[in-house]
Amino acid sequence: MQNQHYTYRPSKILYGILKIVLFSYIGVLLISVITDINAIIFWGFYIKTSDFSETFNSIVNFGDLFSGILLSTTLWTSIVIFLIWINRANKNARALGAKDIEYSPGWTVGWFFVPIMNLFKPYQAVEQIWRASQTDRSKPWEQNHSPLYFKFWWVFWVISNIIAYILARMSLTFLFNNNVNPQFELATSTGNLIADLFDIPLTLLFISVISSIYKSQEKKYQLSQGLSPEQWTHSRI
Repeated sequence: MQNQHYTYRPSKILYGILKIVLFSYIGVLLISVITDINAIIFWGFYIKTSDFSETFNSIVNFGDLFSGILLSTTLWTSIVIFLIWINRANKNARALGAKDIEYSPGWTVGWFFVPIMNLFKPYQAVEQIWRASQTDRSKPWEQNHSPLYFKFWWVFWVISNIIAYILARMSLTFLFNNNVNPQFELATSTGNLIADLFDIPLTLLFISVISSIYKSQEKKYQLSQGLSPEQWTHSRI
């Protein structure tokens, strides 16, 4: 089914891989929570007693490094896959008949990388794809209203990025300081714990957002083919 030069391309495998990576990210966040708590206990004990354990410090540092590598790997993998998927979702919305979509497939991705504008433009682009993907033909797609969890997702997203920015600035402040600063280490570990605990519901909301768009587009495509629900099959990538 085509709209201008866009052709509907089912994305079952791409969507499935993205969900797997996102759930893996949640698992890694839980591991990171444990390492954060261990670090908080270690540095809190050191501040109170001045008793420094090299062995425990090594364990804490290894846990931080291990969880950090896993977090970075799963996070950036999910980001890349999501950007590929959301680009296709925009094209699919057009292919399924939605006209006058404000955000192009390219800018649906591009707005995530524009400072200041990435605080609201990506949300508008993704939310517009959801509205354009709904199957209700009794009214223009522009009159559809996205679920409340879309707004929660984006509020969590913005706050999570603010927390990440603050933690990054804190880390840069002491990057070239070779002296151990237990108060700073405790503050950083506490900040990391807050960020990890915040990112868990954020990721669950994110999964709900992409799942809703995917399922709506699959349903709309199957309806366009004149198939009954019993005949629906989810095509592969």
